[in-house]
Amino acid sequence: MNVRQEWSTSNLSPIDLLYYTAQETIDNVKANFDIRRYYSAEGCSVTVGGITEQVIIQNHTNPLNESDVDKKLLLPITSTAQTGDYVVYKGDTWIINSKINIVDDAYKLCQMQYCNFTLKFQSPTGTILSYPCIDSTNSALGLDETDIITTGNGVHTIKVPFDSNTILLREDRRFFLDKDTVNPRSYRITKVNTTEFNYGSKGLIELTVKQCQAGEPDDNITLGICNYVTPTTPPVIPEDETYTTITSSGELIIGGATRTLTAVAHNDNGTVNSTVILIWTITKPTGYESYVVDTYPTNRTCTIKILEEDTYGIIDKTVAVEVSDGSGGYVGSIELLIIV
Repeated sequence: MNVRQEWSTSNLSPIDLLYYTAQETIDNVKANFDIRRYYSAEGCSVTVGGITEQVIIQNHTNPLNESDVDKKLLLPITSTAQTGDYVVYKGDTWIINSKINIVDDAYKLCQMQYCNFTLKFQSPTGTILSYPCIDSTNSALGLDETDIITTGNGVHTIKVPFDSNTILLREDRRFFLDKDTVNPRSYRITKVNTTEFNYGSKGLIELTVKQCQAGEPDDNITLGICNYVTPTTPPVIPEDETYTTITSSGELIIGGATRTLTAVAHNDNGTVNSTVILIWTITKPTGYESYVVDTYPTNRTCTIKILEEDTYGIIDKTVAVEVSDGSGGYVGSIELLIIV
């Protein structure tokens, strides 16, 4: 209970003169929170679920935990953020991985964790999707079905936002889960948990994956997709879904001019959305990454230039370009062929 420090000769009753009301206390906490998020060292501007917010981000107070990959996120009470939303903070992508709690009816409190990998897979129409995710590893010895001790029983758990794309991921689906772009390890889903992190209307899906046989004939290592399926027709844009179209100013020619890619985001009714924040993902030919120079001059444009290469081994390879709002919406992609 907060005791008043000032006295007044107003018409307040004796009890009201002595104590602040609940609403006055809430308003005071809100005012203090606003001062902290706008003027303190903890305050910063981030993008949460595609919306710019002024928030407070706190590190661990214990020096032993200061290198941890999770932080405390304090949001204004008016924020529409949900568990599973991406947070773009200092150029890195994080994800809200806890329940969002309301503190004293004045602000919201939750945890965010750094996304340490990008999970790539195809939609039913063949569109390549990229989801920043939280990858936790539990590598241990184990018993296989014949009770023989096996090595290399690497098991990962992956957390991704729940949406219309990730809910389709089921057991036996394979992914590349490796920084090696030449001989990447592949993993197969063994368990899908859609309920444990079901906080609010969005939440997270947890996938348990286990290392499996690599190098299946239809794997496309260049694009980073296991069991790649080439779309036989242009991807169909479903009704009532957001999407993005990407156009290029020209072909990618070795040693040629810089090409500009322009993205146009569309709402679910087809109208253009000029405010949504788009995240670009560029997949370059394996072994020739240094010859593909890409920049991002604006939120809606990306430039790509192919440098001169001595052996011309980069000819007929492709550069895959993808965009999204970071939450599985406004997805778009284009694949560009490199020519001489």
